[in-house]
Amino acid sequence: MMGPADYVRLSTLWWRLASESQTVIAYRLIDAAGLRGRPPSELARAMAEKPGAFVEATLAATGAAMAGHRPDQIATAAMTRLQAHTSGNAARLRRGRA
Repeated sequence: MMGPADYVRLSTLWWRLASESQTVIAYRLIDAAGLRGRPPSELARAMAEKPGAFVEATLAATGAAMAGHRPDQIATAAMTRLQAHTSGNAARLRRGRA
């Protein structure tokens, strides 16, 4: 059974993932418009990295489900993997490096 701390942990992770995803989308749209002088390879990178990130998240969630974890723990396993990618992308795009 989920306790209050579990709800807070899950919702915090969700909002952080959503916020960082929006940051990455904003930077990539700015780059696509040519406003920051980023190479066109950045858009290719944006598309190429998604399948791997979602496979990692799916495997993490599947592993948690197979281990008999609660639904919130399964969601946390998947979101933690995705959040690792979004936070890395947001930091890299903020710095302005390819």
